[in-house]
Amino acid sequence: MITLEQIGILQGLAHAEKLLFRRIFQSTLEFKTGETIIARGNQSNGFIVILDGTVIVNIFGRQKTVSAGEIIGEINLFAPGGRTADVMAGPRGATAMFIEQERLDFFRFNHPQIAHVIIQNIAPIIANRLAEITQFMREFQEAISRREGDYQSLVEELSRALILGKIPLLGQLTSTEREIAYQSFWEKEYQPGTQLITAGSVPNPPLCLITRGYAMVEDLVRLQVGDVIGEISFVTGGPRTANVFAGDKGTQVRVFLLDEFKRFAFDYPATAGKITYALTALLAFKFRQTMEVLAKYQQLLKDMSVKQPQRKTTSLFELLIGKVMGQGTDQ
Repeated sequence: MITLEQIGILQGLAHAEKLLFRRIFQSTLEFKTGETIIARGNQSNGFIVILDGTVIVNIFGRQKTVSAGEIIGEINLFAPGGRTADVMAGPRGATAMFIEQERLDFFRFNHPQIAHVIIQNIAPIIANRLAEITQFMREFQEAISRREGDYQSLVEELSRALILGKIPLLGQLTSTEREIAYQSFWEKEYQPGTQLITAGSVPNPPLCLITRGYAMVEDLVRLQVGDVIGEISFVTGGPRTANVFAGDKGTQVRVFLLDEFKRFAFDYPATAGKITYALTALLAFKFRQTMEVLAKYQQLLKDMSVKQPQRKTTSLFELLIGKVMGQGTDQ
């Protein structure tokens, strides 16, 4: 069985903080080889930390092995709904720690700084998958749009799923906390048609919250007041995944730079924790939407062959599911 130091979501915590976390989440579950841990469609919340052995995750017939120290089921923690995958214990069985939604909420309230670090460690897991899917769809969008049939509908629905979310970034804050947040981050105005974000740009990517007007993403999706721009790059530190332009009457945003947000988290840990939780929930919500679109267009995607390097030909569906699972196409 692994030690606390080997659990990925606890990285960045002091040893005493890790011990506190383990005392609160004491219960462990034992699973025999092949035993079901999670059933696709099940409505249970919370997530699981693998402490020993391995588990097999199955999404649309594609399998991935998850090892001790990693987590599964994190999407349901932030975006409740049916489970998106089947999970069973691996060849040697598995020992796991279940993190219940209610107990984690209690932990967030009583230990906001520790919870903030844990959620910060979970967010990139989801964001990196979304970044890979978004970049992949950008590469194949032109080829898909030239095909007859429902391919254009696929592009539009997948774009909306990846871009639009229903989680207000500051929705969990009290009026006092919201005022503190507004005063802590600077405001910026963009003239009509001005480019807010350029796909591929990297340096210190800010998070933008629209406070007036609207913005257009790739001429496909309109973002309104309250919507967030740049959350994937803000979390991962990676390149921007889309081009974003100000609306026809200009756009006003509140800008959150990562370094400034870290200072804000030090001064106001409880408030920053709520913002981080909402940001992670937004990413999880988009991931769930994306999975629903992939399920809807599963056969269409399977019918579309894509030529890969090394002279391999595979279906677009196989490639996308590989991105969803965070693995290459050969696994």
